[in-house]
Amino acid sequence: MPELSTLPLQSQHLSRGAVLSELVGFSLPLNYGDATAEHQSIRNGAGIADRSFLAKVEFSGNDAVDYLERMTSNEVGSLQPGQGCHSTLLTDRGKLVVDFHLYKFEDRIRIDLDPTRKAPCIEPLEKFIIMDDVTVTDVSEQFGIIGVYGPKSAALLSSVFRLDMPPLTEYRHFEAFFAGEDLMVACRHFTGEDGYEIWAPVEFLEELFQGLLEAAPAHDGRLVGSEALNIARVEAGVPLFGYELNDNTIPNEAGLVYACSVTKGCYIGQEIISRIHHLGHVNRQLTGLKFADRLPDEGDPISDGERKTGTVTSVVQSPSFESGIALSILRTEHAEIGNKVSVESEGGVIEAEVVELPFYST
Repeated sequence: MPELSTLPLQSQHLSRGAVLSELVGFSLPLNYGDATAEHQSIRNGAGIADRSFLAKVEFSGNDAVDYLERMTSNEVGSLQPGQGCHSTLLTDRGKLVVDFHLYKFEDRIRIDLDPTRKAPCIEPLEKFIIMDDVTVTDVSEQFGIIGVYGPKSAALLSSVFRLDMPPLTEYRHFEAFFAGEDLMVACRHFTGEDGYEIWAPVEFLEELFQGLLEAAPAHDGRLVGSEALNIARVEAGVPLFGYELNDNTIPNEAGLVYACSVTKGCYIGQEIISRIHHLGHVNRQLTGLKFADRLPDEGDPISDGERKTGTVTSVVQSPSFESGIALSILRTEHAEIGNKVSVESEGGVIEAEVVELPFYST
């Protein structure tokens, strides 16, 4: 078994009582002793999470924008510096290679993505560079990312960076001065709350981390692990690679319509995306499920009694709703809100109700 990677701040997490768990090839904080309280900090205060495990790639060169416009699914050319988007790299069959978050600067573009998808992302993007002035640089080891999520996250960052946080739409980003360095601060809403992710060179990461933790108590903030973040993600109805998304997924099936343009010029997989857009529906779709009783396991099949109609992809016990909830990929004809479905679990059939996504949103 390959050795697990560790975070640059691993010793800091352990000294604060982190319970570690394996995730995406890393040893990551699962919780700091109370996942429910951590989840509540996301919903009511400011949850601070180390997201440095994410892979990070930069594109530079005079042709970088045009190249990514041709290769990836969302519009890059129309973005202004300081803007960003959620996008994907697809096969010619319209299936996901990877989804990623993109941030545009004057002279470069940054993306972050699931670390298990870094090589499948970089390899084809480098392979098709022929005459283009594009340089692809893996900067995963150069930067860490600290996320701050919750209704008081902007106030916490204002106190740390000593500035008035501007109102931002998702993926908008700016540079904030801290400890002699300009750090990228990007708006991220994947917990269903206001949220920000700060890219910092690894040599400044510990000082940033300490600054955020010192300011946290005044804003009902605390460290949060992957368990609380995952609960918030599922409540917000956000699909994740390895769960709702895989290399057999067409983005439209998983609610990623907004990540795929049907108006810009050609890109890999566009023909399939355009065909689905004009037909007006997909055969499968991302669906929310709510359980009154016990919970199934991730991967359990959903059946109509005669055939498999879908799969449970993410399952959590939600403190917000005091019930079990799940994301699933379900055949469209069974995904009507209020429909009752049967999950075939190891302990017997579990009944669930199809509910509207997101479960939670501000």
